[in-house]
Amino acid sequence: MKFVAPEGFALSPVRQGGNPALDSDAGAGGLSQTVNLVSGEHNATIDAGLVRLVPAISISKLTNGSDGPVLLRDGQVAWTCAVTNTGAVALANVAVTDDRDGAIAVVSGDANSDGRLDLTETWLFRETGTASEASCTNIGTVTGDFMDGLGGTTTVMATDPSAHSTVVPSIPITKLTNRVDGLVVLRGAAVTWTIAVTNTGAIDLRDIRVADDREGAITAFTGDDGDKLLDVGETWTSSKTGVASEATYAIRADRRRASSLGGVNLH
Repeated sequence: MKFVAPEGFALSPVRQGGNPALDSDAGAGGLSQTVNLVSGEHNATIDAGLVRLVPAISISKLTNGSDGPVLLRDGQVAWTCAVTNTGAVALANVAVTDDRDGAIAVVSGDANSDGRLDLTETWLFRETGTASEASCTNIGTVTGDFMDGLGGTTTVMATDPSAHSTVVPSIPITKLTNRVDGLVVLRGAAVTWTIAVTNTGAIDLRDIRVADDREGAITAFTGDDGDKLLDVGETWTSSKTGVASEATYAIRADRRRASSLGGVNLH
């Protein structure tokens, strides 16, 4: 006799309990021992045990590809949820929601397009937004269903949080003439212009560029600790000398906001 397990079940191992009347008789391929019956005879001792296959699911949620990143305030954020079938049966109706933003759309992973999360598949869900809060934690929740061959339905669920914090870059610039602003000097006298750039924000800055509207780029600075980053609280200074050759003279140096990678452009 051959036994076939319904979907979601497996046949239990043959003759494991030491009681032939109760133990499963289904061996390899679901086949029992050979039984010879004559017309009208029956044998009710041949049976098979069923073991329920357990469905399970997992989710891994990341913010901009990591967990707990520090982002620029009002910058773009991408949340991704990788969903994997960690159980023993394929799952249907797989859906991911965010506790703040609701449903998240699947973007890839259903390799055979059958609408079921198979054992070998990982589905990727993705949503985007803006990092508008000082700190934020989003919780991703995934659910999936399995209906076995006997009509029973099981819903599995998993959750995973992902957090991030934000910073606001700040980089004021101060320019002085002979160490003061609005100085009156003799025409033809020597003049020293000094520029000081300070990181007053909460994140180190790179690619610092300063330009003078008359003299062009200013590249020689002191104050760096050698890492080529304008560290939080660090001040870089630069000086340039010249001659007061005009009746009035103004040189402007200003700045633009930090880029999404922490760099600052000055002009």
